[in-house]
Amino acid sequence: MSSQLRFLILWLFIILTACKKDPLEEVNPKSIDLRLSTVTSYVYNTPQQKTEFIYEDQLLVQALEFELVDNEWLQSALTIVDYTNVNIGLTYEYLLNGQWIKSSYLELYLKNDLLMERKVFCQNETDWIEEGKYVYSYRDGRLIDEVYSPIINGEYQLEYKTMCFYKEDRLFEIRDYEIQQVILWVCNRIFAFNTIDADHIEIIESVKNNLDEWDPIKSYQLRFENGRISEYTTPEGSINFMYDEYGNLIQESNSAGEQIIYSYETGKGNAALLYMNPFVNQMGFPSIKSTQANANIRSLIEMKTHE
Repeated sequence: MSSQLRFLILWLFIILTACKKDPLEEVNPKSIDLRLSTVTSYVYNTPQQKTEFIYEDQLLVQALEFELVDNEWLQSALTIVDYTNVNIGLTYEYLLNGQWIKSSYLELYLKNDLLMERKVFCQNETDWIEEGKYVYSYRDGRLIDEVYSPIINGEYQLEYKTMCFYKEDRLFEIRDYEIQQVILWVCNRIFAFNTIDADHIEIIESVKNNLDEWDPIKSYQLRFENGRISEYTTPEGSINFMYDEYGNLIQESNSAGEQIIYSYETGKGNAALLYMNPFVNQMGFPSIKSTQANANIRSLIEMKTHE
């Protein structure tokens, strides 16, 4: 996947809508158990990379990444999911000169299927070294903030946070803050949500200038069809979305000729674990969703832990 497409998708994951229509209420797909099986990326209809998802006992255990080389799919990386501890572990490895290299490790803590904490580790020779953690807080099921604290001199140090602000139960601003003078949070960026009409939202990004005034620097457009986001436009380009009859995201395509195809299979699973982002949970935004075996996946994990 190109860096441009990754950048656009990252922005999508932090965008929440203030749309008057609630996509969760607008869409009422048929009931069927589906789980993500393959994600394939294309450039001008030519396949480039793919990820295959492996399940055991309805839990995701591996995600295998491949690259197309001389018309042959060759494995290049994998993610291993570990449920043996209280938290969920995600280990990322890549293949280099025939050897598997451990690259990064994430530790996720979930509560009632909400991501509460995410710790980031890097590989240092044979040990995992923690780099920092993200902590999430909620109110009435809505995300309030994400706070990042890197480890400096062996201790967590507050560095930045992102906060969501609501008006009449609708999101109207996202603000980025950085820590100054150890304890002072200073806002340095604002995303304001403006409803143009029922199917169109404009997002204005503003930063402070040298006079300590807010300057709008970019605008982003969200357009909806049948209660789902159909197009996301930035100054750099646009992404279009397609869904199946059950409301699952099946295709993303951008103005640079890149595509991502999502394929599903019958069954229950939790592939959404790899795509988990609290900003997405606020609405029916284009995201990876699989039918879970339980309303609370934590119970499945605990069962597996005590096997």
